[in-house]
Amino acid sequence: MRLLSTLLFAFLYLGFNGLQAQVSKDATVPITATLNTGPTGITLTWANPGNANLLILRRTKGQAGNTWVQLINVTASNLTSLTDNGVANGQIYEYVIQRTLGTINAFGYAHVAVNANPVNTRGKVLIFVDSTTANGLITEIARLENDMRGDGWWPITFKTGPSSTVQSVKNQIVASYNADPLNTKSVLLLGSVPIPYSGNANWDGHPEHAGAWPSDAYYADVNGVWTDVSVNNVTPARAANVNIPGDGKFDQSYIPTLAELQVGRVDFRRLNAPAFGAADAVGLMKRYLDKNHKWRIGDYAVQNKALVDDNFGFFGGEAFAANGFRNAYPLVGEANIVETDFFDGTESQTYLLGYGTGGGTYQSAGGVGSSANFATDSVNIVFSNLFGSYHGDWDFESDPFMPSALASRGGILTCSWAGRPHWFNQALASGETIGYCTWETMNAQFNNGFFGSFGHSGAHVALLGDPTLRANVVKPATNLALTAPTCKTVVLNWTASADAVTGYHVYRALSANGTYTRLTTTPITATTYTDINPLLDTLYYQVRAIKNVTNPGGGTYANNSIGPIQSILFTGAGGPSVTTMGGTLNCATTSVVLTTGASTPITTWAWTGPNNFTSNQQNPAVSNVGTYTVIATDAAGCSGSATAVVSGDYAVPTVSATVSNAITCSLTSATITVSAAGLSSCTITGPGNLFVQGFTATVSLPGTYTISIVASGNGCLANGTVQVVANNATPTVAASNSGPITCLNPSSQLIASSSVPGTTFAWSGPCLNGTIANCPGVYTVTVTNSANGCTNTATTSVAQDVTSPAVSAQSGTITCNNPTVLLTAVVSPNNSTTQWSGPCVVPGNPPSASCAGVYTVVATNPTNGCTNSASVQVLEDTQLPNFNLPPAVLTCLTPCATFTAPNLPGFQLIYLGQVIPPGTSIQICDPGQIVMTIKSIATGCTKDVILTITQDIITPIASAGQDATLSCNAPTAQLSSAGSSVGASFNLLWTGPNGFSSGQPNPVVNTP
Repeated sequence: MRLLSTLLFAFLYLGFNGLQAQVSKDATVPITATLNTGPTGITLTWANPGNANLLILRRTKGQAGNTWVQLINVTASNLTSLTDNGVANGQIYEYVIQRTLGTINAFGYAHVAVNANPVNTRGKVLIFVDSTTANGLITEIARLENDMRGDGWWPITFKTGPSSTVQSVKNQIVASYNADPLNTKSVLLLGSVPIPYSGNANWDGHPEHAGAWPSDAYYADVNGVWTDVSVNNVTPARAANVNIPGDGKFDQSYIPTLAELQVGRVDFRRLNAPAFGAADAVGLMKRYLDKNHKWRIGDYAVQNKALVDDNFGFFGGEAFAANGFRNAYPLVGEANIVETDFFDGTESQTYLLGYGTGGGTYQSAGGVGSSANFATDSVNIVFSNLFGSYHGDWDFESDPFMPSALASRGGILTCSWAGRPHWFNQALASGETIGYCTWETMNAQFNNGFFGSFGHSGAHVALLGDPTLRANVVKPATNLALTAPTCKTVVLNWTASADAVTGYHVYRALSANGTYTRLTTTPITATTYTDINPLLDTLYYQVRAIKNVTNPGGGTYANNSIGPIQSILFTGAGGPSVTTMGGTLNCATTSVVLTTGASTPITTWAWTGPNNFTSNQQNPAVSNVGTYTVIATDAAGCSGSATAVVSGDYAVPTVSATVSNAITCSLTSATITVSAAGLSSCTITGPGNLFVQGFTATVSLPGTYTISIVASGNGCLANGTVQVVANNATPTVAASNSGPITCLNPSSQLIASSSVPGTTFAWSGPCLNGTIANCPGVYTVTVTNSANGCTNTATTSVAQDVTSPAVSAQSGTITCNNPTVLLTAVVSPNNSTTQWSGPCVVPGNPPSASCAGVYTVVATNPTNGCTNSASVQVLEDTQLPNFNLPPAVLTCLTPCATFTAPNLPGFQLIYLGQVIPPGTSIQICDPGQIVMTIKSIATGCTKDVILTITQDIITPIASAGQDATLSCNAPTAQLSSAGSSVGASFNLLWTGPNGFSSGQPNPVVNTP
């Protein structure tokens, strides 16, 4: 099954650097710890090839990571042992040895218990389980909780559902921790509990794997600052690793502060359950919880050996498999470490620890195996570590390698990605949990005794498995039974542990979760125990088997099994039955005698009661109201109790009186009537020296009257008062109105008020419609007190404001220069609003007109809503100028024409974009049309005019006739011309030798 090398192996192997001579074990120091007596001490022995530099540090368990004490720091030493006498019984000490030989730094750790006592309580463990798993495994989860209680834990279970988020789970963790930070220690995540993602790192060295990885460390860090604002990485090959601001994945690649909690997860949501032999993820969880329980009770046992399957080697000093050796030395010893195949080597051999490393994928490690192997094979390892590329990102979508290990048919209970960083599991040897070791590993960056490895305290550090599991298991006692044979004892009986134990400790609590108090000071060897001081309550007992365990690097500690738990309702039954009788106290009866009886002869009576009352009489007299308790003890020492209630009738009568009416102008007297029910007498006194013995009295003065009554039942007195009031005051009245009459409000609401309730109002005045005034004037209201008929008046003046605003309108003339003109209005008051209308209103502030016409503005006074208007006539002057230019003709005589700009009053002549002043001459030598523009200076209106230039330069065609010859016979010749075929008139000009010139059409010549 050693399928060496995947691409991860090849990638990581780049760091080997040619050091093939080294192996991973070279980076470790095997340590053995032996306890000494007289004096108490610890002797450490280790391997030393010789001439090595040695550094040895020590700290006491529980101390911070910066409190290590240096014991030795030597160079070129052959030292192989050290005895430390600075230790005390009952304590646990941690040692680190750094051995430097050449360029190789090797480390070894020991976690040594010096006859440590058993752990009574381990703290609270918060169990988060998704609702589907919780509902499907009610029995298994209850069993897990009971196993944890039996090991000293207080389990607190939370359900998560589809709406649960990473933040909601974290909030519950933080709230639980803050409520009890001293005792809240561990978190177990079962099933599909939300998975945090964090960081921007590629811990396995692959560039495309940089991004956010699963980060249960987020749940372990209660008070660190985790942000989601800075990382922006969209390039990872796996979509889940993408990390951008605000996506719910955190920025931190390292745990920001010291982690407070131990966290472990069991999660099979990504597995193909049928391939692993289960119907679904719930079935895989049941398999895990079953083997978890079997491990805790010792039904699943393995040999005290460790397996190492190293397919990377020294790897440039990272020596990943050093984890497998270094963490195994303290627990099993160097001799019990076997280097063999992870799968094949466990077919006939069982191991407490197992380590496998090789080039990886999400579903495999080269030379180790694959998820498919875990689905079918039984790997007989309990605490496993795996390392290779990709599978440290354990939430892969399809059969991820490490969760597959937990789901296997074998005995694997935990799995971690140990190599980047290295893990520190030495505390398993002194009885600690794998969760404690995870917590120490998460906090490695804050521990200067832990050597630094790549990725230490990274946000990806995670434990897959139950964090409360321990390596050394003691088989528990069974068949715990509880009885209460007497009123003062509870007897426990159990079946002895199948292990050779030193004895048993007995614990008791008042609830299933505890806290459990140990009742035995030293382990008892018997299988029965009598609790002689039980409490009257439901009592929970557990019996933990104790066995002294010695490990090679763990010292000796008293290890406990899980304790079976049973409960009993202890009532103290078996004592005498006691009866009591009390009585009633009143004004006439100041004491009563408490009477008692018992089912058996009583030797002592002990009464307690209100006001610190005590008595040892059987039937004491008491004078206070309350509950009295008697404890009667018989000759056997058993007791019974009962209570007697003494009640009291000291209630004073209640004065109930009425007054017939108030005294007014019309009603000059009133009658006071007192209810006589339950009374023996009544006296009424008050103003005017009134004194009446009886239950009624007629009075004429207002004021306070005192009533004294006596109860007929107990003679108790009570006093009370009644008020006779006078109601003859004139009612107050105030009048006002809602404001002046305006164009907006053509009426005013009349308003009246009075401080006297129950009054009526009547208005009078001009233009009145009910309480509405429709014109200005003075209005009067009359108020009447309906209780006594008294009246009063008040007036209010209604003003009027119907003044229209003054308004005037202004505008201008539309021209070509100004195609729109502003419409302006002057209004008074100046806060009046205006609204323009007309044929072509252009909105604006102010508006404008774009065509001629009449425009009207309406002004509105905002104070009273009154309006006024004004109009303005907008004219338009856009007439085009009427002007033409005379044409010009070019000839052979006048080949260029001169154009002189005319004087055009009120107009401008524009040529080629320039204004031509009047009288300016322009010479034109080419025929054609020249476009000039005439522009009105007043309106800006323009018209294009054309100057036409023609040309008459046609050349005439002449014919000179035939040649002639002069001779002696013909000394002259006549020249002939045919004239011109072009034009009606033309001139001819003959020229020739000797300056000949003639304008005749047919001249005679004599010179050849």
